[in-house]
Amino acid sequence: MLYGMKIANLAYVTKTRVRFFRLDRWADVRFPEKRRMKLGSDISKHHKSLLAKIFYDRSEYLHGKHGVDVEVQGPHEARDGQLLIRLDLNRKEVLTLRLRNGGTQSVTLTHLFPLCRTPQFAFYNEDQELPCPLGPGECYELHVHCKTSFVGYFPATVLWELLGPGESGSEGAGTFYIARFLAAVAHSPLAAQLKPVTPFKRTRITGNPVVTNRVEEGERPDCGKGYDLELSMALGTYYPPPRLRQLLPMLLQGRSIFTAPKEIAEIKAQLETALKWRNYEVKLRLLLHLEELQMEHDIRHYDLESVPMTWDPVDQNPRLLTLEQPN
Repeated sequence: MLYGMKIANLAYVTKTRVRFFRLDRWADVRFPEKRRMKLGSDISKHHKSLLAKIFYDRSEYLHGKHGVDVEVQGPHEARDGQLLIRLDLNRKEVLTLRLRNGGTQSVTLTHLFPLCRTPQFAFYNEDQELPCPLGPGECYELHVHCKTSFVGYFPATVLWELLGPGESGSEGAGTFYIARFLAAVAHSPLAAQLKPVTPFKRTRITGNPVVTNRVEEGERPDCGKGYDLELSMALGTYYPPPRLRQLLPMLLQGRSIFTAPKEIAEIKAQLETALKWRNYEVKLRLLLHLEELQMEHDIRHYDLESVPMTWDPVDQNPRLLTLEQPN
């Protein structure tokens, strides 16, 4: 009996320990258990390295390719490239991820990886077997069931692996990936009742502070008189790094850390980190370089080329010409 429960994933059996699992009673009867997908059971080493890569450059996998994109149907909120699902305790929500081929050529869905380490998500796929060809206008649906009895934040990731249009070796053929990042957030009813109704205002404490120290005016020592050593020295010229100059246009776009590339996210993380003794040198150097690049960027606004000069509109003096400057 224990062996049967172990095979059916109803118990964890070792030589000295037996642990029984609770049945999943909230599974939808319209989706039999044979259509429920196993979470990351057939992932190869290549796909594991790919999954570690997509978390550093998520924006590349959020956009469709070859006309193939993912349509989302169900209660959700898109925030910084993530599909946020708000849950009530012990209440199920269903989200449908529809992979649609909106292009003019056929593609093939080779693998589908639902990645989740928590039991709050259950994934159900279509009856079609993989690999599954998708012609123009065809789609492949994945149903995501979310339910929890705990308060917290539960992330999950869905990765589609597809083979591009065209024959093998031709232009446009090749494997490409599309990903969606999910997150279920559950709050207790008590937290909803205790939420703030007005913005927080800090109360100013009035009163005389307790004086714990006192400054005594002293006299300058005699050894400080006639101090003729050099008190100042010229600093060298330090040019900003060329790579930082190339990344300046992307920094000025104001993209969030979640969707920005890796280098932009690292620079923004250094700027948002509080100034400490350990990062004093790195952060101050970065701020000085960014200030220098910003000054160069602003002064370029006043560059003029092939702009005519006109007579002085007041005196009409031919020896006095005027030039209009921006701002």
